[in-house]
Amino acid sequence: MATPDDNNYKLLFSDPEMVKDLLTGFVKEAWEALTPNEKRPPVLPLVLYNGESRWSTAQNISELVELVPGELEHYCPNLSYLLPDEGAIVNQPEWSKTMRNLVAALFRFEHNRDEQDMLEVLGSLIE
Repeated sequence: MATPDDNNYKLLFSDPEMVKDLLTGFVKEAWEALTPNEKRPPVLPLVLYNGESRWSTAQNISELVELVPGELEHYCPNLSYLLPDEGAIVNQPEWSKTMRNLVAALFRFEHNRDEQDMLEVLGSLIE
């Protein structure tokens, strides 16, 4: 179900700098290297989750699709995705100390409790 924030997230994550920050802040693997051949650039399947409860669904589509018999099995999707779970991020003390990127700061801003929390988030970005 769509919420008023959905359009804001679409706008925010259409910004190239925000996407770069998301990748460099959450993806630890070397994703930047492009091959010298004519293949397409890497695709990063991404789910940004900000529900009340923690994410509990499988993180590979193959675990969510009913198995089919025989030849059709070849066409069943097998795709893992990166899952920044906003609630899990803001509730982990180590994230607030080590994650100094715009995406983590955005998540923390959404969950700030008072002015002091907001100042700490801004301070972590400036350091």
